[in-house]
Amino acid sequence: MESNLKRSFSSKLSQKSKRCKYCNTKAKHCCKICENKACNFHCYKRFLDGKQWYICDHCHYYDVKEVIEKQNEDDMTSSLVALRGLIVDNARLEDEIEENNIKANRILEKLSASEASYKESSESKSHMLSIEKVNNEQLSETYFAYQSALREKKRGNETLKEKLQKKMIEINQIKMEVDQLKGQESQFTNHISSLAEQSQSCIYSDKLEEILCQKCQIRVFGRSFLIQEPKKPSPSCNCMIA
Repeated sequence: MESNLKRSFSSKLSQKSKRCKYCNTKAKHCCKICENKACNFHCYKRFLDGKQWYICDHCHYYDVKEVIEKQNEDDMTSSLVALRGLIVDNARLEDEIEENNIKANRILEKLSASEASYKESSESKSHMLSIEKVNNEQLSETYFAYQSALREKKRGNETLKEKLQKKMIEINQIKMEVDQLKGQESQFTNHISSLAEQSQSCIYSDKLEEILCQKCQIRVFGRSFLIQEPKKPSPSCNCMIA
């Protein structure tokens, strides 16, 4: 009985010795410094005296504690320096942000002023455009009225041209008649002169009636020589007026 207990206790001790000291998992390596069992996670090969040995984290920590602490101090100093630089940069950036905000506010003020002036100018321009539109409408009305008046004048000029052409035709006809009358007058004067030569010795109306008609007698001798008016024109008078 006692032997069985000893065996079970020794088996338990052997099983515990096979467990990792740090996480109670299955141990696979033995630390070179403290000779404790450890798993792959807490014990692995590290350099010691120029060689690689299985060393646990605990021993390795105390072995490299000074190095780690010095490294941490260096990191702390470098991080502090970087932090101070970041603080300085942050202050500089804040100043730049304030300057940019001031510039942005000035730009916004200029934009608002330019927008107001643009609105005023646009309103004035729209008012001027409306006035110009009204003026253009009035000008268009006057232009159309002027065109209609010009058309009427053109029509009147055409009618006047037609009338002038008719008058010119009438004048040409009158000129032709005048030329004909002039020719007849020359013929008549020649005829009268020839008849006057024939009737120089004839002063009686009976003889004149045989030679001249009434109008020719008046032209040659005057109305006082006529004793009586002839009933018929003289057949020997070849004047164009009888």
